[in-house]
Formats: sequence, C-alpha cells, structure tokens
Amino acid sequence: MQKIEDYIHTRKLKDKLDEFDFSRRSDNMGKIINYVSEYFNDYLTPEDFSEEILKLQQNLEKSRKRLEEDYPTSHLFIEQFYMKHQKRIDTFIGKVIQNSVEAPLCYRLSDYMAIAKEVLYNRLLMKDESEETLNNVAIAVEEYTKRWNEEPDRSSMKEVDPVIVKWIMDAYREYGVNLLDFAYGYMSEWEKKYTETTYSRDIKESYLINHYDYQYQENPFDINQWYEQHKDRPFIEGKKYFLEMLLMYIWLFEILDDSSYWGEYIQLMIKQRNLPLKNKKRRLIPVAISGISYPEEIENTIEYIETKDGKVKQLQAQKYILAIINEKQTDNFWTNQVKRKDIIQNLKETFKLYGMPKLLELRTPMKNAAMGIQELISIYYELLHELKNYKTVNIAIRTQSSKSAKEPLIYSMNDIMKLYNTIKEMKIDLKIMLDMVDTNGRNVLKNNMEDLVNTLHGRQNIIVGFYMNQLEDWGGYHHLYQSTSRRKVYHTTKNYQPFSEFMSALTVILDSTKPKYFIPQRVTSSEKLEALVDQLYRCGCKFE
Repeated sequence: MQKIEDYIHTRKLKDKLDEFDFSRRSDNMGKIINYVSEYFNDYLTPEDFSEEILKLQQNLEKSRKRLEEDYPTSHLFIEQFYMKHQKRIDTFIGKVIQNSVEAPLCYRLSDYMAIAKEVLYNRLLMKDESEETLNNVAIAVEEYTKRWNEEPDRSSMKEVDPVIVKWIMDAYREYGVNLLDFAYGYMSEWEKKYTETTYSRDIKESYLINHYDYQYQENPFDINQWYEQHKDRPFIEGKKYFLEMLLMYIWLFEILDDSSYWGEYIQLMIKQRNLPLKNKKRRLIPVAISGISYPEEIENTIEYIETKDGKVKQLQAQKYILAIINEKQTDNFWTNQVKRKDIIQNLKETFKLYGMPKLLELRTPMKNAAMGIQELISIYYELLHELKNYKTVNIAIRTQSSKSAKEPLIYSMNDIMKLYNTIKEMKIDLKIMLDMVDTNGRNVLKNNMEDLVNTLHGRQNIIVGFYMNQLEDWGGYHHLYQSTSRRKVYHTTKNYQPFSEFMSALTVILDSTKPKYFIPQRVTSSEKLEALVDQLYRCGCKFE
C-alpha cells in the first residue's frame, strides 16, 4: 500500500511524464488529476484500511528510507513482497548471506541466483513463485552483497606477504569479493570441527585444545577439494597456494594464537611450491668460523677473522668480516690513541691487500668516567675520517652480554636503546652486532628476551647480525600467549614441539627483509653446528 505521493511517483515513472515539458502542460495536468482520481477511486479501497494492513504499512514507513538507500533498484519489490506475504525478504537475504561461508566470493549472476533460490525455495518454502519473483530476489541479493562485501582490512594481514595481500586487494577492486572474509569464515568451520574449549579447576584457566594435524600437510584444510570446485572463478584460478597460505595464517594467528610454525611454513612454501613471495624474511648469511663446517646444503663464502692489531695474515675466502679484538683494558683501540692510529694504519694495508671487508666490527669498550656513548661516537667519527678513502666500509659495534669484572658500555637493552637513539639523532650509519652467545646462563640479553623484543620492535634494521652458540630446549607442553582481549592457553593433541621463549623472540628479532650475518661462536663441533642450523630452520630462517 502506497501513499498518494508514492503512487503518483510510480505512475509518473511508468508514463515517463515530464512535468517540466511546458509544451505538454495541459496534458500533464490532466494526467496528474487522473492519477489522484484513480488513487482514491480504484487503488485506495475501504478494505485496505484493515487494522492488519495499516500495521504492515506503518512498519514499512519506519524502514522505507533505509530500504531505498540499501536497495535502490529492488526496494519497491521488497515492499510489495512484504505487503503480500507479510515477510521481509531482505531480512531473509541478510541471514542467508551472513551464514554462508562462500558469500564473500559472490560476484556473478549465478552466485546471486543460488542465494535467491536458497531464500525463496528453502527458507520461505515458496517453490511456486514466478520466475520474475526469483529474478527480483536475485537483484536484491546482488545489492545486499555489494554493500556487505567491504574492502579487506590490511591491518588484519600484518604477517601476510605483500604478493598475497595484492592478490586479495586486486580481487576486491576488480570483482568486489572479499577473500579475507571468506578465509575467516572457512577457518571458523575448522575451528568448530577440530578444537574444543575446556576448563581446568586446578589452575583456573580455560584451554583451547587442537585436534588437527596441520603441519607438513599436502592437503591442509581440504584445500585441494575446495579448489577443484571453485577454480573457475578468475580470482581463484592458479592461486591455490596463495589461498592455502591465507588459511594457514588465520589458523595460526587468529584461532590457535600460535605463530611458531609460520616462519618454517613460509620457507616450505617458497622451496616446495616455488611461490614468488616478495618479503623473504629471516634470511641469514652464514659466516665461516675456522675449525667447524656448515651442513653441505649451506654455501658460505664469508670468512670470520679476528685481529688485535688490524693485520690479517691469510684469508681462505674472498669475502670476510674483520673483528678488532680489545687486547687490554688500558691498551686497546678505544683507550689508547697511539694504538688506535697503528690499528687504523694496519687496516688500510689490509684493505689494500685483501679488499674491503663485508663488515668491520668493533667490540664494545668498557664503561667508565672517560668512556660513554658520546666518546664512542667521537672515536667512530675519527675512524671514518681516517678511512675516508674507503667510503664503502660498513662498521658495527658488537655488544657484550656476559657479565665481567667491568661493565661493557653496550651491554643491556638500555645501552642498546641509548646507542640507537644517538645513531638516529645524529643520522650516522653505525650498526649493531648482537652477542647472543651463552654457556652458563649469564647472557643478560637472553635472560630478558621480552625486553629485548620490545626494544628492537620496529628497529630490526639497525641489527646487522648476531653471534650464537645454541638455542634452548623447546618449550613445555603448552603455549602461553597474552592476547589483547583475553589470556589464551593452547594445547595440542599432536606432538608438536612448541618454541621456547628464546626461539619465539628470535623470530621477532629476525622479522626483517634485510638479511643478517650469522656467526656461530663457541660451537665446539660441526655436528653441534648442524643441530643449531636445524633449529634455526624450524624458526623459519633461510641461509643464503
């Protein structure tokens, strides 16, 4: 039931009446008078004023403006359907779409028709309705879908490679589909099927228990079957492994809150699936230490050399890292100017003889009244001036993180942060080598990994490499993570070895596209180095 103004508007559209055509002014006036007469004599009949009809009309009035905005083409059909059947078909359309896993991928007439049939035939049980009605429902479905499918949220894909993010955004721009929303819906079904929540009265914690074996799967989340059924969609064809990575990302980061497998999984996808990912993170450049060998698959062409006086007797490789050792506390590069000039002169001779090192490393000086950050920077400038003819030299300060009789200048997280702020403020190209070597549990950085991660978050590029001799044993039976909204404890029925705190922190520190030097130190044998390399692979690292 329409108001008179709506009735006149409908008739005007049907007759294509143009009230501003003054050449037909008399005819237009006659037609408008006829519309009014027809409305009161033919359209508006006494039985239309029943209490039930009036109530339906009033309900429509409350939502007519919103209907016209949300359904610019089909709102009149929705109103007429409501007046005839007393059912808001737009509400049924919304429920079907919101409960459909694949609704975010709708973009073509067949998709809209499938949902229209679900609404009309299965939900409303109106299988005798005309084809015209079905077509009108499909038009309403299309309008709802295009409004409902919003642009994918980039902030929800922080760990997703830019190549996959581009695929998702391009699919939305070209077809109006939301692959991210689809993936969330798809994985929510797996969460319902394979995880359960239980409560422990002993420690008063809720546990999420995973029963699905997702690691090293050839067909995770039944992706092969789904792909075969939907590969006719242009944004799906040839993108099976992109979709698999998106599903795995949601499973690990959003459902299990367990990112420990992600880094290794990325490397598997690059190596086994040959995916052209853009951000290849956690890349390590292996540096050779005399006396121990890397596993055969790792080709290392950079040699690590230590010198007390700047001289190098012999090189086994063409590329090398040169580390200046502090010989004595009162007679070394930092504290003795005469000694420093001799070392710098010897460095020049070494560079002429063997070429520039990939990195010139200076060990941190000891902290005292005459040696602070500013003094360190002054000596750094002096070194740059003396080596001005060697403009490509890269210089780094190595931290010292084990306790000693005197406190090193670059020792704790606070020291690293002070040096970082000075480097940033003065805009100098000085880098940091992290000392993560630990044999007796006294490495101050490893004992405070949470602080180290917080310190280096967003600042990983200042770190050019690290020294290491071991990774701790794997973590306990369960993962413990602090979510932004709730504390989540995760158990698995599979024999997955969770990361230790150090392993988890290391993946964050290496979360950068720039490769880092890996220097094994105090690793006593090639066998122990191979075991350490295997653990780094599990952390998602790749050796270049």
